[in-house]
Amino acid sequence: YQQFYVRGKWVKHLNNQLFVGLNYNFNQFNKIELENKNYPSTPLVSGLTSSRTSGIGPLLIVDKRDHQFSPSKGWFAEAGVRFHEKFLGSAFNFTQYNFDVRRYIPIKTKGILALHATATLNDGEVPFLDKVKLGNDKIMRGYFAGRFRDNEFAAAQIEYRHYVGKSIVLAGF
Repeated sequence: YQQFYVRGKWVKHLNNQLFVGLNYNFNQFNKIELENKNYPSTPLVSGLTSSRTSGIGPLLIVDKRDHQFSPSKGWFAEAGVRFHEKFLGSAFNFTQYNFDVRRYIPIKTKGILALHATATLNDGEVPFLDKVKLGNDKIMRGYFAGRFRDNEFAAAQIEYRHYVGKSIVLAGF
């Protein structure tokens, strides 16, 4: 397939690590072809040949981590909703709810226990390539991204990080 997308989060820092703003997503997929040209017979999935979605909605973030890119303590939470409507340029009407919560707990002197839970819930007609993918580089890493797709997704993981030297970290999840 060919894809054109624009994604963005515009947030304002209020106080005490609290951020509010908007999140926007535009996705357009064209020339979608399956390898063997056999489309699934059942169920018929919306957006198998092309799709365009455009959505915007409110976003709330609380970031109490000690470091944004390599935290060793604190927590982070993000909640947002995005409305994909035809008047915004979307060919499909649906609402997407996103939740992401992370906690970092120092263990002894060189270890960190990282807890992560996330959920994406959709309501309405979601085209195939905009459905939530199981697996990515941040959570459910053992799965190829996009092999499993659905309207709903919830996952949690525990990761142990151990520092070996100044810039090398071993991680088990």
